[in-house]
Amino acid sequence: MDCKQAQALVPRYIRHEIDVDTLGEFLDHVKHCSDCYEELEIYYTIDAGLKELDGEASDIQTLKTSMEQALKNSEAKIRKRDRLRVFRYALNTLVFWIVAAALILQWRMMTGI
Repeated sequence: MDCKQAQALVPRYIRHEIDVDTLGEFLDHVKHCSDCYEELEIYYTIDAGLKELDGEASDIQTLKTSMEQALKNSEAKIRKRDRLRVFRYALNTLVFWIVAAALILQWRMMTGI
C-alpha cells in the first residue's frame, strides 16, 4: 500500500469502515510511514474535536492515548482474524483426512483387501 492509498483510507478507518484485510495493510503502512501516521493523527484530532462540539465528551489530554488504543484494538482484530483463519484451515484439513480415511476403509471393505 502506498501513501496515497493509505491517506485515502484514513477517514474510513476513523469511521470503522475498513474491512479486516485492508485494515491489516493500512496499519502496516501507517506504522512504518511517519507522514501517514501524522495524517491519521490530524484526522483523529479533527474527529475528536467535532465530537466534542456535538456534545460527545472527549478528553483532549488523552487524545493521543485514545488513538494509540484504537490502533491496538485494530491490530487485535487482525490477530483474531488470523487465528480464525488458522483454526478454519486446521478444521478443514482434519475433515479432509477423516473423509479420506473413511473412503479408504470403505473401499478396502468392499474389495476385501
